[in-house]
Amino acid sequence: MRQMRGFLRTEINRVLNRLAEVQRPGRIMVEKLYFRNPTLSRRMNRLVTNAGRRIIEDKLTDLREQYGIEIEYVNPAYSSQTCSACDYVDRKNRAGERFTCGWCGRTLHADVNASRNLRARRSRPAVGSVKQSKAAVLRAQVLAFQRLSMERWGNPKGRRGTSRDPREGNAHFQRYTPEVTSNRTVATSASAACATRR
Repeated sequence: MRQMRGFLRTEINRVLNRLAEVQRPGRIMVEKLYFRNPTLSRRMNRLVTNAGRRIIEDKLTDLREQYGIEIEYVNPAYSSQTCSACDYVDRKNRAGERFTCGWCGRTLHADVNASRNLRARRSRPAVGSVKQSKAAVLRAQVLAFQRLSMERWGNPKGRRGTSRDPREGNAHFQRYTPEVTSNRTVATSASAACATRR
């Protein structure tokens, strides 16, 4: 355990010192994460959680006192599933380290996409506040995308002019905006009625 704590302290200090030295940030956004892994034992999870979190908090306090860097905690819920360009959230967007948006088609490294989302969340308390639950963050994200898609694109059916709407197979949208799936049902029944009249 002593070796584990020593390793964590050395690596965390090295990375954060390098960040402060090279980037000279005025503010650091930190994900409010819990260091738990289902493949580790309960004892190891507790060790990593307690030691890791404590070491990071101590180092961030040191950076604040030494360099005057502001530390701000941000809610990380769904940041790795949300597109930083169009705000579309879908668990299929991320595959390992690759992020490909199912709505706008944007492709980039998943960590870069998530960090852009975290940066944007500091001005959006509905999704950025650490006091919000995961469910509240998801609901706010889905409704914000629906509102934005109406403003930007007039709520088109799918990306880049395709007829397929990715929201129809997305559990997040079925839960919080059921009208996405009901629009298809209404359209199908209307076209069937027209065909019957002919």
